[in-house]
Amino acid sequence: MLKKILVLFDETDCSIRALDYAVKLCSLSEGEVVVMTSVKTEMKVKVEAAPLDKELRVQANDELVKIGNRILGVAKQILDKEQIRVQYLLEFGMPSETAMNAVEKFHCDTIVVGSRGLGTFKGLLSDSVSNKLIQTAKVPVVVIK
Repeated sequence: MLKKILVLFDETDCSIRALDYAVKLCSLSEGEVVVMTSVKTEMKVKVEAAPLDKELRVQANDELVKIGNRILGVAKQILDKEQIRVQYLLEFGMPSETAMNAVEKFHCDTIVVGSRGLGTFKGLLSDSVSNKLIQTAKVPVVVIK
């Protein structure tokens, strides 16, 4: 356990706390962190479906990749001072689904995710990523407030 930890990162305060927690876990277990950010597919699909010429669609999707890479860059700045092994992953899709795929692909044994602390009712209505992961993940999920 705790040899490879997937952290969902979107540069919000709760995801920064989740990243910090994952680093502490890895320090204890000499593990590795996989930092993932996910750009929602519907953004890319809307751009693909827009009546734009091919060059404009490619530019728009390139912007989504730039956004994802910028977010991962924030995580990299935080982790550069740490003495742990890190991999970075940019995915397109719903965060809970891409996280499940990443767990399989990278053989992660734990997921660490931040929670905005909306509470049970609001969290269910907002289709909370942390709630979905708790319900569907095949590995332990640590939710950080």
